[in-house]
Amino acid sequence: LRIPDALISLRKDLSSCVGDTKWDFTAIVVDVVNLQADNASFPTSSSVEIAGRAKELDAQLESLETTLSTFWAPRSVSMSAHPLLFGSTYDIYQDHFVTQVRNAFRTVRLMLNSIIQKHCPPELSIPRNDATEAIKVLSEQICAAVTPFILSEDRQGNEARFSSLQTLQCYTLIPPLYIAGQLSSSHALREWAMHIMNHMAEAGRMKIAKDVANILRFTPEVDYWQIYSMVGCYALAA
Repeated sequence: LRIPDALISLRKDLSSCVGDTKWDFTAIVVDVVNLQADNASFPTSSSVEIAGRAKELDAQLESLETTLSTFWAPRSVSMSAHPLLFGSTYDIYQDHFVTQVRNAFRTVRLMLNSIIQKHCPPELSIPRNDATEAIKVLSEQICAAVTPFILSEDRQGNEARFSSLQTLQCYTLIPPLYIAGQLSSSHALREWAMHIMNHMAEAGRMKIAKDVANILRFTPEVDYWQIYSMVGCYALAA
């Protein structure tokens, strides 16, 4: 469904009073939701037009990210091979909120680049290749942002149960992990995402994490927003 015109008008009225990165981000999300709704309601719409709108919105998000101050930037930490690490580094942000917002950017950009891949004509190889590379980079960035919240060891160096705070924080990491695993062409990344959600289920007593891991394994066509709703992120991410 498209965002109601009344809500869009209300946003415009409030824009003079509210202005920050998250507000600017959600303004673009409105256009993304409307694009997805148009694509679903009018399947005969021009693929070139759909891909073009997605490309334009992705460029807006990428541009907005470049305006972020260093407060929003991560500190990368190298680490030897570890089952809770994808690759060789992970990223630490100022706090969970910053991580959440940065992952929200990546999630929406993943949606847009998936649309570009699907609707861009075969003869336009450059946009398709750019979308494929963007999905690779964004998915890996999500993985790097997850690791700091799931590392937990006791005094003997053994993996420990999550604290209550860790468990709460991990709920908002599940949907980004899902879409990263869903859209990535990397089998290794998809397997890692499912492994991490199963780890969350065990260490954090989070049954929903195991449920989502199973969806990713057996029915990965399930829409991201359905996962987002299942996990309860409409409340958690407010």
